[in-house]
Amino acid sequence: CSATDRSAWTPSITFSTLCNPVSSLPWTENFDTTATGTNIFPPCWGFENILNTWAISTTPSPVYSGANQLRRTWSTNGWAFTPTITLTAGVSYEFSYWVRTNDTIDGYTIQTAVGQGQSATAMTTTLGTQNNYFIATWSKIIFNFVPTTTGNYSFGVRAEGPNPPNGINFDDFRVQVSPTCFAPSA
Repeated sequence: CSATDRSAWTPSITFSTLCNPVSSLPWTENFDTTATGTNIFPPCWGFENILNTWAISTTPSPVYSGANQLRRTWSTNGWAFTPTITLTAGVSYEFSYWVRTNDTIDGYTIQTAVGQGQSATAMTTTLGTQNNYFIATWSKIIFNFVPTTTGNYSFGVRAEGPNPPNGINFDDFRVQVSPTCFAPSA
């Protein structure tokens, strides 16, 4: 370069690199390393808001574990999607999370699904739907999924309520190979 061979300065640009699929299980997320706020998610998560927003929050307490939880409030309709996870055809995987409502008034529909992308249209396999959900104590929700094709999958949770009360909270998402020995219940 010479003294006259120069280019103009450009402003700085913010960007994110694409996420690599999770390849080591078990995978967990309890939101404690994520800042609180509206529509803030851990790296590599996805979300869609049809009505209202998601939030990482410390309230209402108690959270299931740690300091933070994922929540929605009032009239709501939206999806949260885990990072993509490499799953092997024919292997059974367990997807679980903890959930509670802020009171005992019914009104929420919780749909849990899985697919090969982070969008509502990519959620091609519904694992389960709870209608008129209201349990004010933390409850563990568990689903098993056996993919027919090896690939990268995301699990999605949709919370919907046309006029629900005070909010619904999620914590401690987990994906693991399905256990062959079940935990005792009592």
